[in-house]
Amino acid sequence: MMYTMDDDELIINVIIENQAYYVLRGKTFWKDLAQEETFRDRTLEGLKTRFFRYIHPNIQKYHNISLLERRKIEVALHQTKQNFAYETEEGLSSDSSSDD
Repeated sequence: MMYTMDDDELIINVIIENQAYYVLRGKTFWKDLAQEETFRDRTLEGLKTRFFRYIHPNIQKYHNISLLERRKIEVALHQTKQNFAYETEEGLSSDSSSDD
């Protein structure tokens, strides 16, 4: 089954709503997502692959996500949980006034 832009936006929304930025590299988040009613026809591997191969490289195309949220995802993918908490509190909070 092909992914749609709506599917991608749902994935992004779940990430943001759960503030799951720093757990995207693991399996637990994707396993839980695959068990949600909306994604029952998807596997954790399929969801994770979709995010890393398509959504993440094209994150600027999604209009349902603010600049701050995009940056949180980018920072989290390159940081540990502890560093991410510091970066978002100190480094990104001053950018919140410039959200899309």
